[in-house]
Amino acid sequence: MIDQLQKTFKETYTKQLIDGVKSGRTLMAYATGDFDIDESQIRHIAGVYTPIGLQQRLISASIKDGKRHQIGAAIELFEAYKNLPPLIASDESFWAYLCHTELKEFVWMEWPWERAKNPKNYVLDHYFFGKDYIRNALASLWWSVYLSYDQERKERGEDPYVLSRVFFQNYSLRVTWLTVILRMPDALHGILEFINLHPEIIDNSVDTRGLFISKYFNMLGATKQLSSLPKQFFMEEMEKLYPIIMSIHGRNDVSNKEAAAIIQFAIKESDDTDEAEE
Repeated sequence: MIDQLQKTFKETYTKQLIDGVKSGRTLMAYATGDFDIDESQIRHIAGVYTPIGLQQRLISASIKDGKRHQIGAAIELFEAYKNLPPLIASDESFWAYLCHTELKEFVWMEWPWERAKNPKNYVLDHYFFGKDYIRNALASLWWSVYLSYDQERKERGEDPYVLSRVFFQNYSLRVTWLTVILRMPDALHGILEFINLHPEIIDNSVDTRGLFISKYFNMLGATKQLSSLPKQFFMEEMEKLYPIIMSIHGRNDVSNKEAAAIIQFAIKESDDTDEAEE
């Protein structure tokens, strides 16, 4: 079988599809999955080839013991496009093409129309880059694995997807709370490595604990160049945070002054707020 160059939408066509959704003109096509794609608006990507049978592999990998598991499909997708240049992986048109054509049945399964509370936003987020790539049905899977892939484990002959499996244990942790450090591999790896060693962190209250971790490193970033710090630094910070993280069971705990006291400037921030209220 001759390898086929990977197809993608032309950028202008992607914008046209987005406009159709925003205007509501084409919105119902996403309710039926019956897309009227203009073949003249498709081009080929040099040096990238279409994986054979990928959609069925994604569907099979996402279901285990009768339950849905995104991590299986995410690893399968990453392996299929492991050599994808970051420039292409950052291209909205590439993922939009896959969502509307080659992998549309998988996307339909992962993000069924019945779950769309706000149809326009739902489509823009999962078929395009509505709020960012992190909510796109496919780009989110590929990038989450790409960023959490552990090359050091690979070189030791171990599973390079250990941290990816941790990352996919909670959707909010992956697409909401840790997005601020997604582009800092050492930060992401350090935090995920610590959670891997202490899985009880995400046994319960993961949303609020994720919020606290996110707020902590956001504030720390005001005083330190986090992107230049090694993985070990983030593991050590998580070690210091551990007792407080485990004491968090709700959003009130996250904003508690005592819990935030270990963060430099947290007290000052609270004092400034109090002064403003007076």
